[in-house]
Amino acid sequence: MADENIEPTIEPDTPVESSPSADVEASPPVEGAVPTDDGGPGDASPKWPDNWQAMLAGDDKKKLAQLGRYATPDNLFDSWLSQSKKISSGELVGNKPDGDDEVAMNAWKVSMGIPNNPEGYYDNIPDGLVIGDDDKPIVDAFFKDAHAANQTPESVHMAVSWFKQHEQQVIEERSNADEDAVVKCQDEMIEEYGGNWSRYRNAVKGDLAMFGGEDFENFIMSARLSDGTPLGSNTEVMKYLVNAALARNPMATATISPAAGKTRGQTIQTELNALTAKQGDRTGPYWRGPEAESMQARWLELTQMQMDDEARG
Repeated sequence: MADENIEPTIEPDTPVESSPSADVEASPPVEGAVPTDDGGPGDASPKWPDNWQAMLAGDDKKKLAQLGRYATPDNLFDSWLSQSKKISSGELVGNKPDGDDEVAMNAWKVSMGIPNNPEGYYDNIPDGLVIGDDDKPIVDAFFKDAHAANQTPESVHMAVSWFKQHEQQVIEERSNADEDAVVKCQDEMIEEYGGNWSRYRNAVKGDLAMFGGEDFENFIMSARLSDGTPLGSNTEVMKYLVNAALARNPMATATISPAAGKTRGQTIQTELNALTAKQGDRTGPYWRGPEAESMQARWLELTQMQMDDEARG
């Protein structure tokens, strides 16, 4: 019969088996990963919900419109990162500071390339932009106002370039219009006076030179009417000047016979020189006395004949 007092013995050196999973520490999930059905970390590139823009924008329609520019949150982050780098590198300039902060304002002007004074806009003028002496007063005034408004050199140079191009266009258009006006007036005066127009035109030139001085004829002819048409290309004005010239010198179309041993041109010039010499004495017979009117008319007549001869070559 077995001894009931005998206790079972256990071998102390026998190891106790354990489950493999009990000794393995769980790995942390990959950040941003979408868990799998079995609880694993899943794919590290998550699939964003189709309404991710609406989730971020909430009820803000403006935010939603801006987020609509980006296809995925990755695109949004890349854009933000790019802008951040530009700001930190100085590529993007901050807003204009408060004008009371002189230090900040000066720093901002330097970052914008604004010169210290209006004359600084003349530096680095673009190739092809020529500012002549006639343009300088108005350009200087513009530079002064542009500097007061803190305009950048790029915007100022662009404005001056536009002005110069527009100015040249206006000059070309006026020149073409002047040529058209001359042709139109010429045709109308020939229709009015026929073959006598050339002589009458010279009579006008002589009349203006006689009573207005050497440059008066050009002064009158180059003046402009309210519509921009040159005075000398207006038919009604020219008719008036012809009538005035003929009224003072009815013999405006007279001819001359050459003196013995002289050509026609020499004869005209000799008599013209004599009358011109008398013009210098403002109290003499050319200007006062019974022969003054006839001498003045003769000077106009000779001058016209001389111009007619020069016109014929």
